[in-house]
Amino acid sequence: MSATFLNIPVIKAAMLKQGFDESMLAEACYVSKEVVANWLKGDFLPRPNKLVLLSEVLQLPTEVLLPNAEPTQPKLPNCILVDKMVEQWVTKT
Repeated sequence: MSATFLNIPVIKAAMLKQGFDESMLAEACYVSKEVVANWLKGDFLPRPNKLVLLSEVLQLPTEVLLPNAEPTQPKLPNCILVDKMVEQWVTKT
């Protein structure tokens, strides 16, 4: 598994475009300025809920914020899973 890092240049560009400084971004993401500074230095990754909030605040998809993250498999809706289970059960009986 590869390491995951924030796309700091893109984040800084989005901050500049939207007029955010570290304090303003911290307030918008409900974290301290120190936390944002650590994100922007690459010391820490945001927790998942803060990553989603950062994505919303900066209007950037999470895939852009974490460009080298390994893709996750899409989850099937529960109705499809139930249909598959029923189908398997019917063919066994």
